Amino acid sequence: MIKNKTIISSGNGNYHMIFTATEIFKRKQLKLLICGLYPTKFFTILYNKVKFIIPSDKISIRKDKIPEIKIYSIWVSEVIIKLSNFFFKNFFKFLDNRIEYYGFIIFQKISLLVLKKLNLNDVKIFHFRSGFGGNCLKYLKKNKILTICDHGIAHPQIINYLIKNKGKFPKDNYKFYHNDYLELVEDDIKNSDYVLVNSNFVKKTFIKSNIPSKKIFVLEQGVEDKFLNTLKNKKISNKNKKLKILFAGSLTERKGIFDIQKSLGYLKKTNFKIHLAGPLNLVTKSKLNRLLTDDKVVYHGNLNKKKLSKLMLNSDILILPSYVEGSPRVIFEAMACGCVIITTNNSGSIVKNNINGKIIIPGKPKQIANALKYYIKNKNIVKNIANRNKKLIINKFNQKAYGKKLIEIYNKINV
Repeated sequence: MIKNKTIISSGNGNYHMIFTATEIFKRKQLKLLICGLYPTKFFTILYNKVKFIIPSDKISIRKDKIPEIKIYSIWVSEVIIKLSNFFFKNFFKFLDNRIEYYGFIIFQKISLLVLKKLNLNDVKIFHFRSGFGGNCLKYLKKNKILTICDHGIAHPQIINYLIKNKGKFPKDNYKFYHNDYLELVEDDIKNSDYVLVNSNFVKKTFIKSNIPSKKIFVLEQGVEDKFLNTLKNKKISNKNKKLKILFAGSLTERKGIFDIQKSLGYLKKTNFKIHLAGPLNLVTKSKLNRLLTDDKVVYHGNLNKKKLSKLMLNSDILILPSYVEGSPRVIFEAMACGCVIITTNNSGSIVKNNINGKIIIPGKPKQIANALKYYIKNKNIVKNIANRNKKLIINKFNQKAYGKKLIEIYNKINV
């Protein structure tokens, strides 16, 4: 067990590193959590007066069991990015990307000021989210502090290739950024001492991008306590006579939403309902008219965690035919709710074919249809897998298990 403290920098949003900080705090090793918008007392008072553009429930859900004295909230960075997303994302994407880039730079610069004011004598590890490190890494290296870059999706060099080629890997070296801030992400990956990724799929993309294997640690995130608490005292029913299929996530090309639309052509005489939950921009919406107007499809919009968990509990199957992911939290959550999973190897999930659901090849709508037809004909198998998935997540992929494995990684590098 290391005696020295750890600084966690989670970046903007409700990223998993907030509950990471909670687990480190429980083990009395947290020096400070640097994060984006966080529901501190000061923020709550300010929010009630100003009413930011971000819904209050999106912020309140971030609150965890960490004393406020251990938290430094860099809210200005996230507010700038959220305002940019709101005004420019649909029609001025280039401008939105550039403002998002400067939002990251602001977070980096304020983080560096915070670190320079902090007594680092008892700090040994800086565990940070990729893209939010920057010059902090140089400063910490001078102070002989180890840096771990936490990255939750495929390597930025090949994300765009995987999307445009329906999940296929490039044969030769490939490098293309479709967002300005991804250059910052790659710099952090290169300049950190170690990298922590959330699946073997992501590790594969890193090795393809010439990151040494010895620098990479793999640790699946699992499900946080707050989500499991929403499921307490809620029984999983025998589900539905008509299979209820759920897609949860951004309705984008990357997540295979157009393949789901195409799969409907193979399912005309099949009895089921597909429920969609997640954000949808205007450009993509115009291309999904056939899916959104189909009488087998219900679009719920972008749901908060409470509403989404309720929908998951009443669903039989989660489908996520992604071209590129990290290891989506939504798959772990759906499994905890007793859902069978239909996904791809590129999702980076823990799903095993015919054990937890079906693994299909990305970009193959007919395979989506065939997987659905199989479970529609074999509802007894759906029930058995549902029970297996729930037990697996609750027992082996919970927050406590994640914290324990993370400390083991800290111990390995702190020699």
